[in-house]
Amino acid sequence: MSEKRTVITERIQTGPLMVNTYVVYAQGADSCVVIDPADAAPIKKYAETYGLKIAAVLLTHCHFDHILGVPGLVQDGAKLYIGENDAAGLNDRSVSLCFMELPEMKPDVLLKDGDIITEAGLTIKVIATPGHTAGGVCYVLEETSVIFSGDTLFRFSIGRTDFPGGDHDTLLHSIRKVLFALPEETAVLPGHGPATSIGN
Repeated sequence: MSEKRTVITERIQTGPLMVNTYVVYAQGADSCVVIDPADAAPIKKYAETYGLKIAAVLLTHCHFDHILGVPGLVQDGAKLYIGENDAAGLNDRSVSLCFMELPEMKPDVLLKDGDIITEAGLTIKVIATPGHTAGGVCYVLEETSVIFSGDTLFRFSIGRTDFPGGDHDTLLHSIRKVLFALPEETAVLPGHGPATSIGN
């Protein structure tokens, strides 16, 4: 029977709105994935410190505070993943709500519900959770019973729905019918604020 490996999830708060950016990798691995980077510099520094190549950037949605660091990471070869219905918003400031011009971002992979991502030796399931944005997704790492929820679900709170592409009823459906179907012990690592669990 093989020994269970350790998967490390490092939270680094980045950008003007203190987004929870996550660096995820298996202990002893030489590559990692990054979720929702709002600033490339601290992520690159962390990766260099631990000898990690950034294989992929996974976005939960297209709002500016989750994507500001993307250009600085993809220029070094990281693949860019985003939900198919949020891809256009990356380069549309009326949707991303970005206060500045960013270099054009071209996703390498457009995600849909049920897709499986295999990067950096990790297997990550994609769950479509529209509502905060039209194409928001969450990422499930079943190996460690963790979901990266972006701005869909927070600790005792939910994402805003008054931005372009947001819809309150759709968000509630995503939470009640999709996320709450996960095991109660599943840890929820949100885009802002402290971690929680599906049970909570």
